[in-house]
Amino acid sequence: MDMFWLFQYQFTLKKIFWFIFPSLQAGQVFIIISLRTVFMVKLVVLVSGKRKSGKDYCCEKLKAALEPLKVSIHGVSHSLKAIYAETHGLDYSQLISDGPYKESHRLEMINWGENVRDNDPSFFCRATIPSSCEDDIVIISDCRRPTDIDYFQSHYRTLTVRVEAHLKEREKRGFVFVTGIDDMPSECALDGYDHDVTIVNDHSRVFSSEIANVVWRIRNSL
Repeated sequence: MDMFWLFQYQFTLKKIFWFIFPSLQAGQVFIIISLRTVFMVKLVVLVSGKRKSGKDYCCEKLKAALEPLKVSIHGVSHSLKAIYAETHGLDYSQLISDGPYKESHRLEMINWGENVRDNDPSFFCRATIPSSCEDDIVIISDCRRPTDIDYFQSHYRTLTVRVEAHLKEREKRGFVFVTGIDDMPSECALDGYDHDVTIVNDHSRVFSSEIANVVWRIRNSL
């Protein structure tokens, strides 16, 4: 089930609960629907970082290093992109890729997402972890705002991870500063946040040691 239809499914469940229990508030309905996921997931790892810092790469390496634990990777932006693609007639599979298609829609998508978040800061977070999730650990690959972290911390045990890379290294990976994107809250809101642990993903550190350190922190948090 893709993220858009998962969100629609959860929304339908909420309407059913409201019909049966009209006195319930929205938050209470969401808690009832989410209880199973909350009890199954032992830890949610919240990853943030600048564009081209290597967040997705680090998440995949963390997942592999945590075997045999059951680990899945989800993104707040995946739910955003699924809904944006559906409402704008776009190709979701290309929006979640690293190609030029996503970049050509990035600015408009960011502005659309900001407008949605202004009205409901947790809108996309609620659709990120499937209600059917039975994994030990969920990695959120793209936290961008303090409100994202606040949402997950209020529902799960969490560990916050910052991925850092020197600007020159990011430029080698294709980063080019774009006004209206790289100076927006979606890229800057967590710059000063005090994360639990940092992965330095460039040649200044031994990458395997960086991953091992985070794995140690995760295992000791379970």
